[in-house]
Amino acid sequence: MDKCGAVGPTVTQLFEVAGKRGFRMRAAELDTLSVEARFEDAVRQLGFTLKESYFRVQRRRGHLAVDQEILDALAKLLQSLTEKGKRPGAEADRARLGLMTVNGESEVLQDMLILEERSGDLRMTLRLSPDVELELETDLAYRPMEPNLTSLLQYALENRPDIRALRLVRNKRKTELQLARVVPYPNVSASLGYAVQGPRGPDNQQQWALSFSAPLPVFNRNQGNIVEAEVAVKTAEADIEKTTVVIQNEVAVAYRKFLHSRRLVEATQGVLQRASTLFRDSQQAYLRNDLGIVDLENTRRSYADTKENYLEAVFGYQQSGLLLERAAGRDFAF
Repeated sequence: MDKCGAVGPTVTQLFEVAGKRGFRMRAAELDTLSVEARFEDAVRQLGFTLKESYFRVQRRRGHLAVDQEILDALAKLLQSLTEKGKRPGAEADRARLGLMTVNGESEVLQDMLILEERSGDLRMTLRLSPDVELELETDLAYRPMEPNLTSLLQYALENRPDIRALRLVRNKRKTELQLARVVPYPNVSASLGYAVQGPRGPDNQQQWALSFSAPLPVFNRNQGNIVEAEVAVKTAEADIEKTTVVIQNEVAVAYRKFLHSRRLVEATQGVLQRASTLFRDSQQAYLRNDLGIVDLENTRRSYADTKENYLEAVFGYQQSGLLLERAAGRDFAF
């Protein structure tokens, strides 16, 4: 160093041209947004699964309430028949009522078993321990609604998280295509150096150096990456078109199923009160000896079928509403 050595530190700065840095930042931002949209869609699907599990529990509770009501009515009839003493055919009626009561108890126990299974599914969805008692406040009831198909389709195509995620992916692919097209533009590197050398060196003992350099991509114009990016853009656009058709059909089918299930509930709702009145009157008529045990059994079966059919119709209506929510990507007041 004292005679002929030299020290020359150099600082180099790369300057990317044609907006390359901005394209990379925009692509990373769009990728983050698409991941968030997919996560939102996953949470949305989990919410629908939770609602479905919730109302399955309420459905089974409804069946249990119907069977318990009929069992209580049969038990009262059997007790009244025993208290009234002997009458013509009383022993046969008592035996028949006893069998009907045993069958009613069997149905109640079966409902309780299924209810425990449904409650277990709901607890697992909520990540609750088996010791937690579920208090469900929203009953399985018919709530009239008038959804508009046009507004549902418009909302679904604009706001459903899955199609939003696909649009963000397409925009990311377009940004990557723009980046691939400007990659051939050479970046500029600026270098600043300072050299110190001994008295016997070939140059001045102290000197500054400033240089600019840029590669010339004569043979590599990034053609392969550009074609790959163009194909990725077309693939993303095809995915959006496919999802658009799927959403349109899902919303339309769910809307029609919702209308059919609503008509079914309204049709069964009209005979529910009449069936309840008929079953109550048949019990009183049987106690007055105006109705036979066979007719009482037929009335009981008709009443149970009517109430359970109405319960299934309401559950189907509610499930159709959830299906419409899932297709449209928005919540209703169920």
